[in-house]
Amino acid sequence: VVLREGRHRIKEAVEIGAELSGLTIRAYPGEKPEVSGGVELKAEWAPYKVVEPKWEEYTGLNVVYGGTADNKTIRDLGKQTDAARCQQQCEADKQCTGYTW
Repeated sequence: VVLREGRHRIKEAVEIGAELSGLTIRAYPGEKPEVSGGVELKAEWAPYKVVEPKWEEYTGLNVVYGGTADNKTIRDLGKQTDAARCQQQCEADKQCTGYTW
């Protein structure tokens, strides 16, 4: 069996028994056919409303007051040169909800 270019959709499983053990299925030379049992979705995709996180800055407070960095409840993001770099590190870590500098 030689398949030509394109997407070939099948609705049911193809069962090939012992009587067809010598069957060869291949692409036509230079073509890349696709066999799919999936259902084609007729949907229009659009990006979901993405909102940039809003950071609030509190001075005179410490996020780790009374605790130590255990990398579970309080994460150590390493020593940073300034508050902006601390914020960048926190933004890059999905589990980070606050930072102190």
